[in-house]
Amino acid sequence: MDAVLQSVLPRFFPEGSVQSCSRYGCGHINETYLVVTRDGKRYILQRISSRAFPDVEGLQENIAAVTRYLHGILENPNAALTLVPTLDGKNWYHHGPDSDWRVFDFIEGSVCLQSPQCPGDLYQSAIAFGTFQQQLSGFPAETLHETIRNFHNTPDRFRIFRETVARDPMGRAASVEQEIAFALAHEEVGSRLTEMLHAGVLPLRVTHNDTKLNNVMLDEKTHAPLCVIDLDTTMPGLSAYDFGDSIRFGAATAAEDEKDLSKMEMDLELYRIFTRGFLKACPALTAAERKALPLGALTMTLECGVRFLTDYLDGDHYFGISYPEQNLDRCRTQFKLVADMENKWKQMEQIIEEETWTMEKPVLVVMAAGMGSRYGGLKQIDPVGSQGEAILDYSLYDAHEAGFEKAVIIIKEAIRKDFMDTVGARLKNAPMEIRYAYQELSKLPQGYSVPEGRTKPWGTCHAVCCALEEIGNAPFAVINADDYYGKAAFREIYNYLSTHGDDDKYRYCMVGYEMGKTVTDNGSVARGVCRVNEDGFLDAVIERTRIEKHPGGIHYTEDGGESWVDVDEKATVSMNMWGFTPSFGRESRARFPAFLDQALAQNPLKGEYFLPSTVTALLTEGKATVQMLYSPDKWHGVTYAADKPVVVQALADMTKEGLYPDGLWK
Repeated sequence: MDAVLQSVLPRFFPEGSVQSCSRYGCGHINETYLVVTRDGKRYILQRISSRAFPDVEGLQENIAAVTRYLHGILENPNAALTLVPTLDGKNWYHHGPDSDWRVFDFIEGSVCLQSPQCPGDLYQSAIAFGTFQQQLSGFPAETLHETIRNFHNTPDRFRIFRETVARDPMGRAASVEQEIAFALAHEEVGSRLTEMLHAGVLPLRVTHNDTKLNNVMLDEKTHAPLCVIDLDTTMPGLSAYDFGDSIRFGAATAAEDEKDLSKMEMDLELYRIFTRGFLKACPALTAAERKALPLGALTMTLECGVRFLTDYLDGDHYFGISYPEQNLDRCRTQFKLVADMENKWKQMEQIIEEETWTMEKPVLVVMAAGMGSRYGGLKQIDPVGSQGEAILDYSLYDAHEAGFEKAVIIIKEAIRKDFMDTVGARLKNAPMEIRYAYQELSKLPQGYSVPEGRTKPWGTCHAVCCALEEIGNAPFAVINADDYYGKAAFREIYNYLSTHGDDDKYRYCMVGYEMGKTVTDNGSVARGVCRVNEDGFLDAVIERTRIEKHPGGIHYTEDGGESWVDVDEKATVSMNMWGFTPSFGRESRARFPAFLDQALAQNPLKGEYFLPSTVTALLTEGKATVQMLYSPDKWHGVTYAADKPVVVQALADMTKEGLYPDGLWK
């Protein structure tokens, strides 16, 4: 053991407690040693490079503050680095010039990979760095020191670059005019993130700024991330920096100094994999931050290319090289990567949008704007529970139990007061976010007006269009306010929406019921009979407008009762419980003008924009699939006033069985 180590170790460990101290790892900046004490405990000892980090005190204050904060919010001690203080209580020891030392607890049961062994390793690094951002989203980033000044100040990088080009100390500028021109042509786009930060569009975050896989400690058995290490460059910055730097090397298809530029591009699948993990782990990102992530990938890659080119022009003083033109080769690969990103820009933005959807929790949309013509009143607010609850209350209770945390209830202005005085007042005590949307005849695209004499609503698909602002960019389930669906249906549809997204097609779903569990003894009902293919997808919904019970079973008529056709009581029917990705909202809104053109010409007073009709159109066009889900529960509803006592008794029985409390929102 050399004299320096013999002098440093006693500052951290009691005399005689160290059993061994040996070089460890393959870091290029700091010297790292593994220390083993006589009780078998292991530690990491590092000599901090004061050449790379002149402000060692500020650097160590950053690490101490960040790790102290993390340990204050985390239960697992291995989920964050732990600084070991000197015996006199300091977080590092200054031994002399360029001899500053620190110690961390060794993270047992961990492994560090130098490169991904499979795409799953890249995903786990995304989870790690996204989690790091999420955990520190409440930390005051502005209190941290800037350990490397202007590290990601891209405009300043361009200033230095232009000055170096003008000086041309090595006489190399003439031979790289094409690279210089590429860099200068991208100065404006490279400066946008900095401008967005200064304008307050993007929030200041705690950023790691060196988001390589080998800065993540993984569980040695599962390769799940344990914690992020190498916090030397942790300082104030933008979330797009960490995301972008990961994409720059993690999604690249060639080495940083590859001479054959045809081998270098950005792999969109790897980009998607990292995006998915990063967004999943960091829901705290704002919408503006998520939108800026592709720009982060381009900016970090461009900035790195400019730095390589600057160093090449200046004589290769900063980045180590193993052959004369290595920095130029590095510059060219980065610029090729930037050009490839520009060619794939729309796909990059689309992937962010698609993966953002996967992190959005499903929303329940309740249609409560209509009047029950056969019922004779507002079914939406008619009490059926012991404490005055309506059927809607039970649906919201079941939905929340299944996992829904937000509901959007669609009503109309005409019933607003009655609804808010009854259901709305009760729902103030519900453990869900309740939002309201209003379906009005006048909510039409620009250039359209309500036909004179029209009072009928525009239909269920128009109702969805009216609720889109409240739904946001989330998957959503749609139900009727006056139908009791049962607990199983909400579990099925929530699980589907939480685990499925669009790919080459829109991936929707619907919960079906057995016909025999949805008919009433008090008259006819209208039901959509589902035709399901062998793969379990819905092929079509066939509307039967008059279905009735009879002594021999169930039948329907299409000619006013002159002839009847028997229906299997096990046949699957739709009760208008649909599950959609955000794409359905976009399609519904886009198709509404075409519906209006036809309806205003053919049936201006009664034409309706039905939700099943839009689904059918998308199925016919091959744009969508609808997965059939099934509920074993019995449907309850109040199609007729005589149905109400049956529903009241059924809910009372379920309350006695313990399925519901006596008073849902107590």
